[in-house]
This record gives sequence, C-alpha cells and structure tokens, in this order.
Amino acid sequence: MSHIFLWMTLLFSLSNYLNLLHQIVEMKVSARTETFSRSFGFHLVRIYVIVCCCAGFQLVTSVNGESFLDSDTRRELGTEDNVFDTVSASKIDTAVDAPSPEDTMIILDDDDEDDPNLWSYDPSEETTEMTTLFEEDMDTLQYDTEESLIIEDMTALPTLAELEDPETLEELESVETLEYDRRKLGNCNLHGSLPCNEDLESAPCSSFSSLVSSVASTTEQLVIPCGECFEVDITDGSVLDRAGGILLEGKLYFPPTSNVTIRTKFIWVVGLLKMDTPNEGNKVTFKMYGDELQVYENAIRNETCGVDSEGGTCTMGSKVIAVMGGRLDIAGTEEDCPSWEKLTASGQETIRPFQRPCEDGECWSEDVIQLRGSCRHSAGHSDALGKYTIACPIMSTGAHIGAGTSLGIQFENLGQPVTPFEYPVDQNDPSKTLQLTLNGGCSRAGHTDHFGKCTVYCPLQSTALVKHGHGVPMTFTSVKPPPMPFKMPVRNGVEVNLKIASTCGQSQGHTNAWGRCVLSCKVDPTVGYGRGSSWSKMKLTSRYVAPAPFVFPVNNGQQMSLTTRSRTAVSWGHTNHHKRCVLYLPIVRTATIRWGISSPVIFTNPTTGHSFKASRVMHWAWGGANMFYYAEDYAVANCQQAADDFNSVIAVGDSLEVSHHVEEGYGTNTFEIDRAMHWAHARKWFFFFPSESDPTTCAATSEDFNSKFKVGYNIDVSDPPGPPGGETFEVDAVHHWAWKGKGLYFFPSESDPATCSQTASDFSSKFAKNYGIEVSYPTEDTSSVGQVALASKGIHHWSWRTDHMFLFTDDTASDFNAKFPPGSRIKLSYFDTFDVNGIQVTPAAARCWKPGTEVLLTSHTRSYHDQQVRTIVSSDPNTGTIALDEP
Repeated sequence: MSHIFLWMTLLFSLSNYLNLLHQIVEMKVSARTETFSRSFGFHLVRIYVIVCCCAGFQLVTSVNGESFLDSDTRRELGTEDNVFDTVSASKIDTAVDAPSPEDTMIILDDDDEDDPNLWSYDPSEETTEMTTLFEEDMDTLQYDTEESLIIEDMTALPTLAELEDPETLEELESVETLEYDRRKLGNCNLHGSLPCNEDLESAPCSSFSSLVSSVASTTEQLVIPCGECFEVDITDGSVLDRAGGILLEGKLYFPPTSNVTIRTKFIWVVGLLKMDTPNEGNKVTFKMYGDELQVYENAIRNETCGVDSEGGTCTMGSKVIAVMGGRLDIAGTEEDCPSWEKLTASGQETIRPFQRPCEDGECWSEDVIQLRGSCRHSAGHSDALGKYTIACPIMSTGAHIGAGTSLGIQFENLGQPVTPFEYPVDQNDPSKTLQLTLNGGCSRAGHTDHFGKCTVYCPLQSTALVKHGHGVPMTFTSVKPPPMPFKMPVRNGVEVNLKIASTCGQSQGHTNAWGRCVLSCKVDPTVGYGRGSSWSKMKLTSRYVAPAPFVFPVNNGQQMSLTTRSRTAVSWGHTNHHKRCVLYLPIVRTATIRWGISSPVIFTNPTTGHSFKASRVMHWAWGGANMFYYAEDYAVANCQQAADDFNSVIAVGDSLEVSHHVEEGYGTNTFEIDRAMHWAHARKWFFFFPSESDPTTCAATSEDFNSKFKVGYNIDVSDPPGPPGGETFEVDAVHHWAWKGKGLYFFPSESDPATCSQTASDFSSKFAKNYGIEVSYPTEDTSSVGQVALASKGIHHWSWRTDHMFLFTDDTASDFNAKFPPGSRIKLSYFDTFDVNGIQVTPAAARCWKPGTEVLLTSHTRSYHDQQVRTIVSSDPNTGTIALDEP
C-alpha cells in the first residue's frame, strides 16, 4: 500500500502567525457552508504558499489538502526518489471548504488563458515551470533570525539530479549542470502594523462599489486608505477588473453576502483582508493574471520590499498576493484539528484512464497513433532539455498539440494494419490522383550520399505533383502494360525518322567523354531533335525500305547530266588522304555540283545494262567536269583494279543512269541499346549508347551494328519485351512520390550505398519503361505485436504540427524502432498514475474532515495538471478511514 503525504496549515487568526506572505501565483479558496450546533463552523483550508517570517514568528508553509506519494511508493512506481523535490509555484492554490453538498465556494485562481505551455520547447522562447524545493521533514527547516529565508527555484524539466547524472541521458556525450539563480522571497526588517489602523476592527465600513466607481481607470492602482474600512457590497456575481493592482492600506471586508470575481495583477495587504464564509449560492473569486514581475513600492509610506543580493529592489514575482505587515482574517478551521497529517492510501489503486491530448479546442480522436516512419534521436532537444529525446513521425492526428506531459506514458504495439494504399493527390489540384508509370530506367540518386543510405530515382510519365513521400514500408508490384508502339519524339508535329544514310561508326569523342561506347549514324535529313531518351533499354530493328527513284541534283536551276568523256582513273591524292579507294570520272560539262551522296549508288549503262556500284559519291560534278566517287568494296591496294573494272563495263561517251542501292535480306535484325543520346542532332545524326558498353571493344560493336543495319534501312525503335510483370520489390519509405510531377525517389529495403547502383539495376530489371507501379502495404509482421516501451519522464510534444511526437523514451531510438517498426499502431496509456479511492488518517483528522469536504490530491509527478479535487464521501472518526468519490 502506497503512502501519500498531505500537508495542511490551519489559517485561523493568521495575524498571530504571518508576518509576510510573499507570493501567491494562484489561489483558490472554495467553501461549502453547513450549519453546525457549534457557533464556529468547520472549514478545510487548502493553500499552497511560500512564506517568510521574521524572528519570533512561526514559519507557515501550507499545502492543505495536497497529497504526496512517499519515497517507498515512488520507488515502487519507478519514479524519482526525492518525494518533496518540487511544488509548482505556478499553481499555488488556496481553498476553504465546508462540509456541505451545496456548491457555495470562495475561489482564488489563475486565469486559465495565462497558464504557460510547460512542455513546448522553442530554443528562442523557452518557457519552464518554476518549482520550489521543500524539505521532506518540516522539523529540519532552519533559518537565521538575521537573514531572509532562501528557497531555490528549479525548473521542472529537467531536475538537477537528472542533469548531474549523465548516465541517465543515453547517447549524450556530456551534460553540464544548470546554474540556478537564487531569489529572496522577502525581508524580515520591514513593515510593522500601521498606527492609523489601531481602531480598524471597530471602524464603520463604507461601500466598496462606491470606492471602485471613484477610481475610473482600471489601470490605476485601487487603494483602500489606511484607517478606513470598505465592505464588498457586490452581490450579483459581476467581474471587477483592476489591472493596476490593489493596495490594501486599511480594511477590506467580504461579508457572507459578497458574490464577485476580482481580476487583478497583484494585491498588497498592508492593512486587513477579512473574509467570512459566503452564503449558500455565493462565490468570491480572485483571478490573478499577467506575467509582469511585480515590485512592492508603496509611495504613500515610501517603502519597497527590500533589496536583493545585488543591491536592487527585489521582485515579488507575477500574480502576487503579498502580506506586507498586514493581516489576513479568513474563517479557518477548528482549533483542535491537526495542522499536519500523514496520509495512507486505502482501497484499491487503479491506473487512471488515458486522457486524449487537447489544445486550443483541437483534440486527438483516439488514444492510438500510427508511425509513418522510423524514430530518431533528437540531439538538440536532448541537449536543451537534459532528457534523452526521440522524434517520431506519426500519421496526422488532425491536431497540433505542442504541449506534452510529465506523466509516465506506456506504448503498446497493436500491430501494423493491412489496409489498401490510398494514392495521394496533386497538391495544387485535388482532383488529380498520383499515377506511377515509369518513363525509363531507374538509377542511383545523389540523395544516397546525403542520407547515407541507398536512394533510387525513377523517371515517371507526367502525373500529379506530389512532393511529399511516405515513411512506412511498402511493397511495389510491377504492372506490365499492354503492347503499344514506341512513341518517337515529335517536334512541330513532325516525328523523327531514322533512315540510315551512310555506314555507322564509333563516336570517339563521346566514347572518351562518357567512358563507355557511343555509336553514331548519319540519317536522312529529318526533324531536328537534339535531346535523347532517359536511361532505359530499347530495341532497334532494321526495316527494309525500297529505294526511291534517283533524281539528279540541280544547281542554279540547272540539272546535272552524266555522260563520260574519258576513262575513269584512281584519284591517288584523295585515296592516300582518306585511306579509302577514291576514283574520278571525267564527264561531259554539266551543272557544277560540288556535293555528293553518302549512300551507295549504282551507275548503269542503259544500252548494255552493265553497271558499277559506288559506295558513295564525293563530288557529283566538280567544276562541272569531273565526278569523284568511292569504291570502298576495294581495298586501297586494289584501287586500280576498281578503276579497271569500271572501265570494263562503262565506255567513253556512255550516258549513265543512277539508282540508289539498298542491299536486301537484312530486315528484322535487332540491336539493344541503353539510351538514345541525341535522336536527330543537326537533323541528321543519331547518337546512342549500345548495351555492349565496353569502350575498348567499341569498334567491334560498331562492326556488329553495321553488319545488321545497312545503309538505306530504317531503324525502328521499340521497348524490349520486358519482364513478365507481377514482380515485387520491398521499399522502406518514399522520399518524393512525384517531384515536379515526373520523378519518384524512394529508399529500397536494400539500403547499402555501396551496392545502390546494382539495387537500382535490379529494380529496373523488374520494372521496365511504361510499366506501372502498384503500391501496397506489406503483409503484417506480428512479431512485434504486444511489444511495450515506456516514456517514464513523459512527452515533450504530443503532436507537433499534427504529425510528429517528441518523447522522453526509456529506450534508445534504435531499441524503440525494433519494438515499433514503421506502420505500427501504438496504444498509449498511463502506467504509474493512479487514482486513489480512499485515505487513512488519524481519528482526530477524520473527525474534522466531514463528508462533502473537497480535498486536493497531487500525484508524485511535478506537473500541477495531475492534481485532482476529490470530495469526501464518508469519514469514520473512530477508525480514521475516509472514502473519496470517483475521479
């Protein structure tokens, strides 16, 4: 059975005990009225205060109604050992409760809208919860009669013990101890009672509402003059806002008929603040607000609160009610009720149900989150907060909740759901859905070096613009497209046509530049298209095309004719220069045609039918009198034989006919290439990368191509047969679904950067150009179902920007990921936050704590958000057993 400490202070005749009540950030005084046979009613007072008293006065530190788990219980629950480390100074709370079921209350409380966001971290604007160190045993408190009581302020996250123990902060190389400034809470050598208040108890009271009306500006300080009494005659529950604060020099009296809410930034009690228990149905509420640090400066009496350690005036904090030589007279408790009581929890403790996070009206819809990627260590948060912090990408909760909790949270893996994948839509046009159709082969992306893991890039056919990705494992399945003709590039409505105009060969410059074989073919003039294709295998097929009739060229309106005027001979100058057999033929003067033709032609004597094949023509009619042509079927050494063979079939004076020559029998030959570099450079050059890419054998590759693709043949392009389809590939995550609407970037499960190029090649072997990609979630892996992890120090951000959780996990990021792989659905719950259903006290306390009384129970945590107001259902003065209502 765990124990809880409840500290209580009886505030009866406080003027006999208090010299200075320094700072009350939030006070709640609640009272319930019941008629007793005794003339003095019973009230339970609930208050958090920090008090400094002079020598000769009693030190009162009152936390009535608040409970603390003892150290044994704390250790049982796996929490920190120091039970009395902290009490939240931003939730300082006072309550006066009477044992009555009616809801008649006096409440002093903060404005909710001014509560700081304790767990939202911004390096440029960090808000921390200030806490106050209390000793475990009040008997150990020591203070010098000549010096002020010094109490250290400590941040709630992290604790000093945590910062000084680096072993608790995994993966942090060093932890520096935080420096905490000391703050003087008061000074004992000031503020006696005022002589002008000697007859204050018997002074007649004037109307408080009239006094308020006389001070028109709410930003001006409202002063209760010394020696005068004002009775609060506001009974309608209205709100009185005094931003300028209240200086109570005289007496301010709240009779039972008072029913009012007073909003202000500070109250200096120099005179007397007297409150009676409100009548049933009435309520008096003080709401303290504002973040300004207040300094007590009484211009009337020329006083300040003293000096701090550096010689300046000390601040009293924000939201202050401070007794500066005055008195509080609030109906307290019976004199024979104990001031301090040790509580023991009784009955069965139950884990508190998880409360779904909410902020600014936005809440989680359930207590289950789903990871959309792997979690990572957030070194920046760990260093700044002094707690090992990991960041987990989660599926959007629909609510940005920057706050967190200091309560321990348990994570339980519910498994990975097997649900259909929903394709994302265009970020600018929601009606356009992503379609994944490959537009070429995939390759290793430069992102690999940046991320340190393999990243594959795939070109896509134009689709929806989807820059974001998806951080969970997925399965890609190839979808084989139906047969379709290859789409040749088009420019200005004209399609590129590849008809070989001359023998193809190696492009030495490109080969050297790329470090792999590059071939080029001169083609008949076509539409210019200097761009190429993406890296994707293509099949080239030769197609025979019957040659068109030859038409003699024309120059300056004069068409050439071809009649021999002398025998042909070897042009040794051209032959030796080009290292190919070149002949020349004197012809009867005709039009000057300096150009030639790069494809084979046949010269025929129509009379005899005899003919000779020229591999190409250098000049049709140089100077209008000589034709130069190639006979490349003859070696240079046999070039004279070529001339003799021509002269044997063509005589001087013969008029010749010319026809294109295309060898038959070479159709349907195929050749595989990896990419087209230029489809039609300068309208007549086709450059491509053969799949046989070795640059040292590029000449042989060129010969192989020429043996299959003859001059005059068309080159038809098609996609290779491709894989069968239906093949799968495992992916860890997608970085970009469709960058610029045409680029897919993803992280394959085979993530080794050293083998990334091979991984991309393996993917392309299954997913060819024009293949679709079907996305699905992998079959559920049940091995991690039921895995549990703890964040005993709580959560930093529940759902930052709706889809990131920052938590203080007890596991390392890698261990957490092993328990919760991407895609896991995780149920959240408390694991060490209990609801207490009963308490055991002494019979004397049980006699005082009657049914209907409210008590404030705090947990072992440092967050005031974890406190509970519970109502006593029954109290047995004989056994000391008290039963509480359900939370």
